[in-house]
Amino acid sequence: MRHLFLIILLCGLFSPLVVARADGGDDAYLYQNGAEITVSLFDNDGQPSFSVTRSDGLMLREPFAGEQFFIDHSGGALTIAYTITAQTGGVDIQYDISNPSGAEQPLPDFLVDGLHYAAQNESDSLFVLNTSTHPYLHQRFLNEDTFLDEGVFQGGGYFDINGVSTPYPRIYAPVVAAHDDDFAAGSALLFNYTVDALRPLMRVQLADGRWSHAYILDENSKRLGPGESQQVTLALRFAAPHAWLFTLHPYKTYFDAQFGAERDITPRDTRPISGLNLSYGSAARENYQNCLDEGGCADPIDEATVIQHNLRGYNYYIRLDRDGLDGIEPGDPQFVTTYVQRLLDGGYQRTMLWAMGGQFWDCPPDQVSGSECYTNIPHQFMSDLPTNVENTLDALDKFEQNGIDLGFWWGRAGQVPVPWQWNPDHMIPLDVNDPNHVDPTDHELDLAVARGAKAVGLDAYANIPVGSQLPWLAHLKARAPGVDFWTEGSTMDYLHIKASIFLQPENQWAAGDLSDDEIAQPDLLAQYLNPGAEVIAYIGSSNTRDYIQNLVKWGYTPLIVAQPDIYNIPLLDVNHFDFDLVACFDGVDNDGDGLTDFPYDPGCTSAAGETEVGPQVTATAQGGNVRLSWTHSAIYARYDIWRSESPYFTRMGTPRATVDAAPWQYDDVGALGDPGHNYFYVVQGVAADGRAYANRVGEFDFALTPGGP
Repeated sequence: MRHLFLIILLCGLFSPLVVARADGGDDAYLYQNGAEITVSLFDNDGQPSFSVTRSDGLMLREPFAGEQFFIDHSGGALTIAYTITAQTGGVDIQYDISNPSGAEQPLPDFLVDGLHYAAQNESDSLFVLNTSTHPYLHQRFLNEDTFLDEGVFQGGGYFDINGVSTPYPRIYAPVVAAHDDDFAAGSALLFNYTVDALRPLMRVQLADGRWSHAYILDENSKRLGPGESQQVTLALRFAAPHAWLFTLHPYKTYFDAQFGAERDITPRDTRPISGLNLSYGSAARENYQNCLDEGGCADPIDEATVIQHNLRGYNYYIRLDRDGLDGIEPGDPQFVTTYVQRLLDGGYQRTMLWAMGGQFWDCPPDQVSGSECYTNIPHQFMSDLPTNVENTLDALDKFEQNGIDLGFWWGRAGQVPVPWQWNPDHMIPLDVNDPNHVDPTDHELDLAVARGAKAVGLDAYANIPVGSQLPWLAHLKARAPGVDFWTEGSTMDYLHIKASIFLQPENQWAAGDLSDDEIAQPDLLAQYLNPGAEVIAYIGSSNTRDYIQNLVKWGYTPLIVAQPDIYNIPLLDVNHFDFDLVACFDGVDNDGDGLTDFPYDPGCTSAAGETEVGPQVTATAQGGNVRLSWTHSAIYARYDIWRSESPYFTRMGTPRATVDAAPWQYDDVGALGDPGHNYFYVVQGVAADGRAYANRVGEFDFALTPGGP
């Protein structure tokens, strides 16, 4: 007699897309040459070229006639050569550029074309990494304006990766990462910006059915002088969609080699911050114009006139120039006392004050933008204060006395006024080697420390010459060791090694169309390059408590700008927040499988995931059928089921079945009963954004021969 037994094999909580490999390095999560991909190098019409083919036959990168890996803007004056070398998961393209001409020449744009993302039609999409204000993958459709002409799809176009034409270093890193349902491709331009001031604008482009990653240098990029040379490397890597972050591993390696020894991060502190604007540049300018129109501001302007017309643009409700920090006469408004109580009631232990000394009101026509001076927030953030503010500075002690960390915003910290006065003629970049700049600037910082500063926001920091930015930041930290520094307008990775970065997700200038969107995930790129460093998100008080709680759990430090009328409007309540990070971003192996967080633990569909545990699959015999059932999680929109007779098969093509509604099970009819066919199953939960986690089970049929009596 023959007996058939069903044995269910649970093959473990892992995904074939992201497998912890033996060597443990991040490059091991890339497609492996010779096993998962074939990288072929050859000449194409006399120039170096390459192709990348996956083991299932999918072409990831295909050469073509007339392909270019750069765009020369010198009219042929530059000598541009490149070599291509195979690397784990892809290639490096190294450019050697020289200028034999007698004049400065613009450097070329760099690109790699011929990528085989599947998206080709207006209804198709790619997931593209934003490296600016909403720093995570975004699903981008080919119906954006850059693909349309008068509303009609043109068959090609491009994605500015951040939705606005903002080059590095005003974004976090010179990288591109994008994936479709089949594969991820990531690239990076490897160069040291503090030495070679290239300013690439990154795009993902479609033309003639081929996709490319493009690094387009803006007009302020370094130009190559006569006799000079430049080397740049473009690193391109491929991986499964879930492993997209690891396609940037070459950049992480390069970044650590360049800046790791100098890393002195400001550790993540997710306690919310209340921000308060004490004055406004537009108000200062408008009040001054009105005063001129009324004939009340003839030179010289004395302090009484400044107060009468509020020329420093103070908050209408908080007239520090008139009332001081906590009142001058009995019955005057007491700003500090009131605000400290608001902070305590709202659950805040940190605050940042903008422009305590007011703002410039008079500047030359070439320094005006709309209703504001370009010079707006003064470099003199601690000096040239109104008399009533100067005489009430002791009131600032109440912040520390009540356990509140006080911060001051250093307006135009990367520039100094010329001449050094209120309402200067213009501003120039801070020269860190000029004592006439350094000494009074150091004095401003010393005053901030003496007045209790625990944090200082560095406004317009990118105006400092690039080679001086890190040394100057180190100087500030050494001079004020108890102070945390933030950089604004300069959210690049290399400053993040020493300072907090300051995102403005609701600022249309910085965020473009995303300015209306809430942040939805952690800043995975910043965590990858500068683990544990603080990322501050500047948001308005109209946001909900739930949203701010999410920001905290995703590792951001929310800075919530208070309503101007703090006397009558309480602060948004942040009491009793949960400060534990989500499971897929907390640095803890929550499910004990030896893998931690996204994307290392495949139980995480994203860095915002609240569990590291994927769908738990069981298989049972139902007559001649195999029934697969699993626990449903709301993070998954559907489940795809694959079957193979190989236990560690790669999922390809169309799944055997898809389940998108209860009951959460699938019956494989007739799968049992034949010892010659043993089946293995993958049940993959797919989130709404396309990211996936899988678990495997299998069945074996054994034929038993009965023994003797």
